[in-house]
Amino acid sequence: MSLKTQLPTDVMNVFLATNAFAEAISYIKASGASRSINAIIERDSYGVLREMVGVERPSFRVIVANHATSGILPGELNTATDRLTFPDVEGGTVTTYKIDRILDQDPGALSLEVH
Repeated sequence: MSLKTQLPTDVMNVFLATNAFAEAISYIKASGASRSINAIIERDSYGVLREMVGVERPSFRVIVANHATSGILPGELNTATDRLTFPDVEGGTVTTYKIDRILDQDPGALSLEVH
């Protein structure tokens, strides 16, 4: 077994396990269909809106499995319409955020920029 074939399993079973680093969030498609997925959320930054110079808003890096049912596949993601819901702080109020773009991807995970 190669690292490339083992990586997706390790990402889901180790890094994206809710008893380790991850938490459950919701992925919502434009159709309204949603599913619960596990994600690692980096909550420590603010980003400037590209459309409005000088306007800051919370910016998150969200890491999810590159998987059809337990995560998000790059080919299914529509950054114009798809959303994620999760608390802005751990244990806080759940908020809906726009997925702006894929920052990085590999066979096991996608790293998303979310506002």
